[in-house]
Amino acid sequence: MPDLVVKVWDATGWDVAHPRGGEAGEAKVQLFASKKDYLEAKPAYTATTGESGSAVFMDVTPGKYFILAFKGEMTNIWNDGTGHTMVSDTLFQSETEIKNPQTPLQSGAMPGDFRFSDLNGDMMISADDVAEIPFLTYDIKKDGDARAEVIIGYKSNSKSTLYTTTDQAQSALYTVISRVGTVHTALTMLDGVLSDDADCNFVNDLCPYDKFTFNPNTAASAYIWTSYIDNILELNKILSSLQQISGDNSAMIAQARVYRAFINLELHTYFGQLPILKNSKMGVDVKRASWEETRAFIKAELNAVLPTLPAIAPASTTGYITSYAAHMLLARLAFQESDIESILSHTDAVINSKAYELVDYSTVFTTPATHEIILNIPVFGTGESPFINYFVRNNVVYKFLPTIRYTEAWLLRGYGKAMANELADIKTAVNTIRARSKKPALDLKNMDEAIAELGLLYKEELYREGFRYAFLVLTNQAAQVLTDKGYKDHHIHLPIPMSVLEVYPGMIQNAGY
Repeated sequence: MPDLVVKVWDATGWDVAHPRGGEAGEAKVQLFASKKDYLEAKPAYTATTGESGSAVFMDVTPGKYFILAFKGEMTNIWNDGTGHTMVSDTLFQSETEIKNPQTPLQSGAMPGDFRFSDLNGDMMISADDVAEIPFLTYDIKKDGDARAEVIIGYKSNSKSTLYTTTDQAQSALYTVISRVGTVHTALTMLDGVLSDDADCNFVNDLCPYDKFTFNPNTAASAYIWTSYIDNILELNKILSSLQQISGDNSAMIAQARVYRAFINLELHTYFGQLPILKNSKMGVDVKRASWEETRAFIKAELNAVLPTLPAIAPASTTGYITSYAAHMLLARLAFQESDIESILSHTDAVINSKAYELVDYSTVFTTPATHEIILNIPVFGTGESPFINYFVRNNVVYKFLPTIRYTEAWLLRGYGKAMANELADIKTAVNTIRARSKKPALDLKNMDEAIAELGLLYKEELYREGFRYAFLVLTNQAAQVLTDKGYKDHHIHLPIPMSVLEVYPGMIQNAGY
């Protein structure tokens, strides 16, 4: 039987499911018989943790011992150079805990950071809150079975994992962009199967959505939510890193923020209210914001970076979002809010720029290099995925999916003019799009005809591009068009994954699930 087992936790592995961090394998644990031995670096006993994070000590002479645990630069003692250290044996679990008036002010703390002891009782954590090293003692008795737990980490765990160079941050951003492209493609297929654009013949995993039998445990929508949230957290880490890296990082910061807004807009469109996440970790107290707060956050992010975004993406970049793409995202959000002025101002910014044009249909889905494409988020491996069997138009298989294209600008402008009851301008939008497809111009006689034609163009022009289901829900047509498939009122939103609700009970499920 061991005399002492020390369980070592790695604070940098903290999340809500691991409140003390991850198990710290290959960490050194040392026992010191006296402070003098510690200062002279003469441990009485040393052991290394196994994969489970446990260090086992056998044949230890009974007595009191000081415990030091470390792995690389992670430790449970932070020597200030005078033989003193800050003291903690717990981690912050939530923003609520950090901001609680009863919690001593610890500047810059985030969930997963050490909660240091306020040793001088002034309700503020500072360099004065230190104790003599070492401060952890354990009494090992004869024939005893002592067990101890130690958390190792950095004085600021949240800052310790940040990127330290622009190259690292740029590489991380490109990784996120690629992942966003993959999730967006999956969401595009899900939208098609939910709507009347496609059925699930090309991938059986989507059949519950085709038949509206899905629930909070169904995989495809759970994947969209969890993957997009993970990417938001990574973007937050990139943003925190760039704030610590010297130099002009405004262009990269703008891209990280606009991608965060893009993800939030896609999640909001299908799931409704969202948690507003600005840190790289989610505390146990995370909650969904209101509709107004969710949309206001997305709008504020896009408007904040709009002046910094390039009109044309630099040739040296991949997947960078331009100012015109941001205008289109703002127009999409304005369409959801029936904000006529914003729909028209943002689509006019794109159309009046003369930077784009409606190109021959045969070239739209073959290359991102045409003047129709406003945003292309690169996706790797679509040719080997179900997407190749999904994105079929007029019996032609395409491998390129535009994220935003110029046709949508004219369609949104048409809807903005419909909301403003301006028939002549709707005709212009409709016939501009029809001309590209070599269709004759229409003399729309009234608003009913105009709105019907806009709806038809939305379906035909954006076929299987990830707009149909969201469009039917937004325009209150889903119940009529999709009833035979099994659509019910609560399907206006997809369910929050059950795995998320189990960990974050404050998230609250969408009604009907």
